[in-house]
Amino acid sequence: MKKRALLLITTAFCLTGCGTKEDGGNAAGTASATEEMSFEETEDRSGSETVVDEEAWDEYAKQEQLKMAWKMAYLEELADILQGDRNYSGYDETEIELADINGDQIPEVFVRRNHDVFVSILSYIDGDVERIVEDACGGLYYNPNDAKILCYCEGGDPSGEGYCVYCLTEQGFELVAEGGIYNDWREIGTGENARWVMADQQFIWDGRELLSSSDFYYELANSFDYTNAIVFEGDSMEDSSVAEYILKQ
Repeated sequence: MKKRALLLITTAFCLTGCGTKEDGGNAAGTASATEEMSFEETEDRSGSETVVDEEAWDEYAKQEQLKMAWKMAYLEELADILQGDRNYSGYDETEIELADINGDQIPEVFVRRNHDVFVSILSYIDGDVERIVEDACGGLYYNPNDAKILCYCEGGDPSGEGYCVYCLTEQGFELVAEGGIYNDWREIGTGENARWVMADQQFIWDGRELLSSSDFYYELANSFDYTNAIVFEGDSMEDSSVAEYILKQ
């Protein structure tokens, strides 16, 4: 049996914490990987000439090169995200999840740092990584059926709740709808008799004021299909494990 080596790629890169002790780095943040892909040519037992499907071979090589390209691009962007918390003691944990939500066979990356309310969403489009950062303290949902993402935030106080819906297009992330239910609280009385009451409540969707919460949730449901939505949960890991996680995909 004859064998031809199709592709050999060796990659070495750093995530947050890379470098020497002199420059404040952390060797644990360094990751490297080697991938070897091979394509086998076989001869039949009759001794006839070996037949190689060159078209299939070329397509295989193309897909493997693309796969390594988006991995490396994501790792570079993730290094920047992880670097943001480098100066804070104990900030070394990441929640990460990969999911293909637009059907291009390249997964998007959802990243939350140290249980922060903000979520970074990455997509590899035409050789570049598109990135948005959204407040998702109440949750983040994505729908692989229509390439939409919903970020939901509920205030830490009774101030209300906000939503924004993105659609992932060939040009990147497009904000298609946003709004919220906003509460106006006022203090009445003085001293021991003082208390807070909700004086007003507004229902806003795409710049329009609606009459009720039912109207608001109707508009929200028209913009994002909850039926097939998936909740972002993320695999929790130390920052030093992120590179290995991406490379294994």
